[in-house]
This record gives sequence, structure tokens and C-alpha cells, in this order.
Amino acid sequence: MRRRLPVIAAIITGLMVAGAGLFYMLKMPSGQQESARVPVPSRDIPIFTEITAQDLEWRALPVTGFEPGAARDPNQVIGKMSAVPLYKGQQIALNRLQDKTPVDFNQQFVAVNFSSVHYDGVKLVEL
Repeated sequence: MRRRLPVIAAIITGLMVAGAGLFYMLKMPSGQQESARVPVPSRDIPIFTEITAQDLEWRALPVTGFEPGAARDPNQVIGKMSAVPLYKGQQIALNRLQDKTPVDFNQQFVAVNFSSVHYDGVKLVEL
């Protein structure tokens, strides 16, 4: 019996250490933060593209991870046009969207370069 006493003491000590570790782990905060879902692009969306429901997917983010001014509801985004490229999985800032422009794309647009030069008090204009 005396030869088994150190083995029994070691087992009891090990169980006590394991129990204390388990108690400590259960008392610690879980580390999980409150999260919410936000709409994000499901693909890269080029500039001047009308956003549809098929262009969006949900992404779960911690509440502290929301970008200021980002869309929280898909209805804020659907039917709008991208003013800049939007990238897959990134939050959509509302200032990167614009209302659809009532432009007839069958019309022709002409770009005109205009520069103004001042020379010795005289304004010269070049078109």
C-alpha cells in the first residue's frame, strides 16, 4: 500500500489541477461579440452599374465592425447605381451610390476641352 501512495497522490493532484483549469476556463468571458448581418456585394460591381438583389449577399460582422455610413438594409442599395467600383465582400458606403440617372444612353456625348490662359492682363480662351 505504501508503494501505491505516491501514485494515488499524483493522480489526485492531477485531477485537482484539471478541475481548477476547467473552472477557470468556464469563468472567462466567451470572447464572442454580438454580431449582425449587413448586405455586401456578392461580386465585384463596376462603376455605373445598377445594383440588383442578385448582386448582394449577407455577411455577419461584429457590431463594432460596422463602417460609418454603410448600408444596413438591402433596400438602401437595390435600384441604386454604383458611383465607384464596389468590391466583393466589402461593406457598401451609401456615399458610393447614386440614384439612377435618367440619361438616354442612345444619345451621343461630346467632351470639350476648355482652357483659359491669362497673358499680360489679357484673358485668352482656347476651345
